[in-house]
Amino acid sequence: MGTMLKVAIVLVGGCLNPLSACAADNGIFSVTVGGQLHFFRCFAEGRIANSHQLVASSGWKGLSKAFAAGDGIYTITRDGALHYFERFPNGRISQDHKTIASSGWQGLEHAFGAGSGFYTITGSGELHFFECLQDGRIAGSPKVVAPSGWKGLDKSFGTDNGIYTITSNGQLHFFNRRVDGSLVGAGPTLIASSGWSGLQHVFAAGNGIYTITQNGQLHFFESLPNGTVRGPVVIANSGWRGIKHAF
Repeated sequence: MGTMLKVAIVLVGGCLNPLSACAADNGIFSVTVGGQLHFFRCFAEGRIANSHQLVASSGWKGLSKAFAAGDGIYTITRDGALHYFERFPNGRISQDHKTIASSGWQGLEHAFGAGSGFYTITGSGELHFFECLQDGRIAGSPKVVAPSGWKGLDKSFGTDNGIYTITSNGQLHFFNRRVDGSLVGAGPTLIASSGWSGLQHVFAAGNGIYTITQNGQLHFFESLPNGTVRGPVVIANSGWRGIKHAF
């Protein structure tokens, strides 16, 4: 992450804004290789609780995608079913999932929440936006935000302010977004020209960004409204290697 500090990160003052951590969600979830679902409560500056809460001891293995959006968690199975779990305070979720779609969701390159909905990137590079309703249902047909140009990305994730993408060569881009899912402007803002490749996971929580490195470190960056980021704060020096999903 040394290159990232030189090229990409805007360092502002001393500590990060204590209100910027993950106040919108109050925590982060991780899915282990064995299928357990864990919850870590978040505090100021992206810090998390020393120990996790076991939300589910099994049943989360073999998922294609898992992400937080709206008031809950969505999962996509290997055979293309879209499921929804309602989320409650302190990391609790509904015991049973709601099937939003029994098929048709396989083959997506990326799926991630942002604001009141979530985005998907198809195998052909289309960017779609789905608005979430209170019970986990999605409102009608997706909005086609971009008919092409989103293929081959390494990572993509959304915040309340916009969408970040990481290219295969480690560039970090930011797209400002509107409430309806559409994007603002003709193209992305280049946040970092290098330094973001080789990450195991990258995900947003509230107005912050967490990254998990290949050696299992957990880092936190604050995301500013214009897309620039500041940090990182090292949240954990080890222990996050081999996580299957994080959101």
